[in-house]
Order: sequence, then structure tokens, then C-alpha cells
Amino acid sequence: MFESGATHEVLSLSREVAGFPQCHAGMKKVFTDTTVLVVEDNPDHIGLIEAVISRGLRGARIRVALLCEGARSYLRGEWPEYEDDGPNNPLPDLIVLDMWLPDGSGFDLLKWIARRGSLRNIPIVMFSASEDPDDAQLAKDLGVSRYLQKPAQFGKLVAVIKEELQAVDERNASGSMSGSAVR
Repeated sequence: MFESGATHEVLSLSREVAGFPQCHAGMKKVFTDTTVLVVEDNPDHIGLIEAVISRGLRGARIRVALLCEGARSYLRGEWPEYEDDGPNNPLPDLIVLDMWLPDGSGFDLLKWIARRGSLRNIPIVMFSASEDPDDAQLAKDLGVSRYLQKPAQFGKLVAVIKEELQAVDERNASGSMSGSAVR
């Protein structure tokens, strides 16, 4: 786990992970219409996640909520945090969710999302330090698309996000989803 003072380790991992998209030089897709909501409270992890997503999903808009309530507020369209979003925040195309947050758990947020039909089709990648297989199973039972363990799987984050976004595109193209979620 990264501590706030672990600058050297964070920078080393950031450089290592940032090189990941270069392995996929043929994938030049620009993600300017993509919004990713990151729900994470650890500043080091936020920095790494933002760096990895920015590098691997060129042009994607990244929004960060530090608390479950911040994520709920954003998902309700009530969060004036980012001026370029206007009065209503765009629903995210994908959510990256930490398990343990200061005001609740990722499980609490997953249950809240499940009760809102308009949000159920948003893919969620839970990115947690928990090694407990029961946590991973509960996350999947509550609707998580993918479960990754941090920090070991930082290098897989962009690939997993791209796979999930591609799956949404394929479902939309086949007509099994009715386009983007609407509040």
C-alpha cells in the first residue's frame, strides 16, 4: 500500500504503468466523449489512476470523488465541481471504485447504484487493496464488472477499462442497451 510520503515508489510505479499503452501502439482511439468517475480517497492512488487513465485513454474526462456521498452527488447531476460539465454532470461511461472510503464502503455505493435503474448499465471496476476472495465475490454479486487488486494490478487498469468500454459499445451496437444512461 502506498503511503503519502512514498514519492519514490509512486513515481517508479507511475513510470512503469505509464509505459503500458505504448505496447499497444496500434490502438490510437481518442476517448474525448468518455467520462470516467474515479471514487478513491487515497491521494497517491488518485494520482496514479489519473496518470494511467490519461495516458491510456487519450482525451477521456476524469472526475474524482473522494467520498461515497460525492459520487452519489455526481451521479445525481448535483456536483458543480467541474465547470466544463455545466449544470448537469455527464453520467460516467465507467466508474473506478475503491472499496473503503471515509464515509462508507464501495459496497454501500454499489447498493445505491443498483437501486437506480438509470445507473445499472454503467460498468464498474472495483479497484481495492483487499485480498479477501469474499470481498471480490460480494462486489461481483453487487454488480461490479471487474475486480482488480491494487497496487499489484495497476498495469491492468487501462486494459480492463478499454475492455469494459468496448463491451458497452458492442451492446449498444447490437441494440441490447438503449444508449447512454440517462438520469
